Amino acid sequence: MKTLSTKRSVIWPVSQGMTMGLIKYFSTHKYSVKDADVDIFVKFINTFEQKLKFDQDEKESKALNISIERYVSSLLESEPIDRKLMTAVMGLESLYTLDKERGENAFKLGIRVAKLLGNMGFDSTKVRELTERAYFFRNTVVHGAYISQKMQEQMNEIFPTILNYLRVSLIIFLLSPELGKHKMINMIDQATINEIQNEKLKEILKKHMDEFKPLLT
Repeated sequence: MKTLSTKRSVIWPVSQGMTMGLIKYFSTHKYSVKDADVDIFVKFINTFEQKLKFDQDEKESKALNISIERYVSSLLESEPIDRKLMTAVMGLESLYTLDKERGENAFKLGIRVAKLLGNMGFDSTKVRELTERAYFFRNTVVHGAYISQKMQEQMNEIFPTILNYLRVSLIIFLLSPELGKHKMINMIDQATINEIQNEKLKEILKKHMDEFKPLLT
């Protein structure tokens, strides 16, 4: 597949480039940046251009790299909604679960995503409910079970929200590289049962995320 891209934005000057590849990507939405948000948006892009230059071969970075790949696939690949949702959930799994926890993912994934994003202003009850429902759908797809029209509609309904949970989670993990996956998970687990630890987690999130909080909704 051949793709011609034209960049005209507050970030890039006008330019064109051509790429070749086998994966079919598509875009269904266009967004405008308000004049008041231009400066923070440009700083956000420049910051993450640097944050994404991590060593992908390091053991601690593997899960982050896989999660980013899952996000890109879910966002851009031309696939049925069941596959897109499955891929997004797998992206969350890469960030929030450990190898030794296989088989317990639905419960732990829902709790951890809810705790972290709850501290960022999301409705933690809703986050947990939707994450666990999405994980159920993920299992349905992986195990080749029948997917009814009603389930397809439910997947379509929750997919944008699950993809946003993955987007915000990736931003948090990328802005906190000194923590790493295992330390971040441990902090989330401790914060779930201990309010003092939760306040410490909030302080770390505030330190790293406050500047870009308007973009984390």
